[in-house]
Amino acid sequence: MNSAALSPRALSLEDIDLDPDDEISDSHVRDGARQFVAFEALGEVYGIDLGRVIEIAHSIKITRLPGTPPFIAGIITLRGAVIPVVDLQAKFASAPAEYGPRSGIIVVQI
Repeated sequence: MNSAALSPRALSLEDIDLDPDDEISDSHVRDGARQFVAFEALGEVYGIDLGRVIEIAHSIKITRLPGTPPFIAGIITLRGAVIPVVDLQAKFASAPAEYGPRSGIIVVQI
């Protein structure tokens, strides 16, 4: 088990050995191949179809909302759109994640 899995804070791309500045190029993708954004949560690695990922946001202020379930970390404003933030750790493990300067939010279209 790696040290990121033991950490109680939200994970960033650096925790799973990805460089957020790397450009994703289609030049190495074969026809019909699907691309995924990999992330680690709750000690497991997951993937989201790249076609659903709008952005990976860093250093965005999360505004807490009173009266929401504990797994709703709050909302962010991204280019004028108000987006709810779901804390997967709070949703599935009952303990909210700690956010820090290296935390990231994967913004997806669902």
